[in-house]
Amino acid sequence: MGNDTNFDAGLSPALIAAREHTRMVAKWGAIHVDGMDQHRAEAIGLQPLVKQIGYATNTQELPLCLRDPGNSARFVRRTAELLLQNCTVWKEIEINCRETNAYYKEQLTVARVHEEAYRTAADILAKIMARLGLLKVWELSCPGLLQSKTRELELQVAGGQEGTAVYLDTLKEKMRIDIVYDAVAYLKKIEDDRPIRVPDVELKQAAVALLAKEQQDKIMSQEAQLAQVEIGVLGDSSR
Repeated sequence: MGNDTNFDAGLSPALIAAREHTRMVAKWGAIHVDGMDQHRAEAIGLQPLVKQIGYATNTQELPLCLRDPGNSARFVRRTAELLLQNCTVWKEIEINCRETNAYYKEQLTVARVHEEAYRTAADILAKIMARLGLLKVWELSCPGLLQSKTRELELQVAGGQEGTAVYLDTLKEKMRIDIVYDAVAYLKKIEDDRPIRVPDVELKQAAVALLAKEQQDKIMSQEAQLAQVEIGVLGDSSR
């Protein structure tokens, strides 16, 4: 030990530091670990798990899946997914995902019903706008149609068919008749003061078409949300 001290005493500080660095790298490796440098490891008495041998495989190189930040993040993420799948918490997450999925599907179904009702009602108003004589036809037919569809919906609900395809079709038809009936009532009120003109119908048709567009935007938003839920709260594991 004394000879080493005498030998070091004859060297420059820079050379001593370089030799110490080489020794530390040979013992602990060159990969930096946050919060645990080589000198701190020595100070608290840690021992390296792997001894480096000159002719062995270079242990300073990271595996391919960890060299790139993106690949490393995906690898860690997928590992976390696999760990979660084997724990009780995963079951709770899966249940929550199913409930969220069901919620967005319900919202999407409602939006589709509303969009089709508004869109078809706007088409009917466009035809009335082209032929004002059709206004009288709808004025006479709307009350009976509305009463018929309302009764049909009541029977379907009583029979436990609520939410089925047949129920949704009937609901769309009732909504369409409601929308057209409201427009007809509005236009007939104008007729009490003056003749109905094309711009009057056009105003109502544009308002209903705008509602249809809003529902279409809502459908696209709900579809995006549903797709996100189906991917899963943990992200797409195929990435």
